Amino acid sequence: MKAMPESAIARKVLMVLAVAPVMIVLLLFSKFSPGAKEIRSTRSRIADLRKQIEFLSLEEIPRVGGDLVLAGDISASWRALKDRHESLLAQIPENSEAGKLLDEISEISMQSGVDIVSLSTGEKIDGKDHAILPISVSIRCRYEGLERFIRRIEVTGRLLRVEFLDIRSDGMMPPAITAEFHINGFIRPPAGTGGE
Repeated sequence: MKAMPESAIARKVLMVLAVAPVMIVLLLFSKFSPGAKEIRSTRSRIADLRKQIEFLSLEEIPRVGGDLVLAGDISASWRALKDRHESLLAQIPENSEAGKLLDEISEISMQSGVDIVSLSTGEKIDGKDHAILPISVSIRCRYEGLERFIRRIEVTGRLLRVEFLDIRSDGMMPPAITAEFHINGFIRPPAGTGGE
């Protein structure tokens, strides 16, 4: 091997020493310049946006007509459904409150100006989430009293279904009538027994 002259080695060292500060300045400039910081910040925001787009494109997000359903909308819908559920449950007394249903029918008859001839319940019919309490009511009144009684039954706030209605002229007190109702009153098991 041939030895390099000292002047060639000195030139190469000078070239490295001359280039090294330029490289250091360029490296520092690229690392700490305002434009470089902005580029890094922009790249970071782009990466975050890509993650959000990826998340939003998942199928598990609730959509209505292709639009995203926001958490606030879901929460408001849940509260509305819960309120509606509670108002419906209020119309169906618990098993222990079945006697109140008969008391309400008696009170409605007094408010309507009709006389109760008979009021009785049949055997409770159990269902999955509720039970049906058959109620037989026989009243004596005039047609106007019958109308008031039926209207008040409709707005009791209880879930009742009139299954049978028979109206007859009362031969003992004309123009009075006798009306017989078969009403199904719905009751629910106590809370916590699996009925809700």
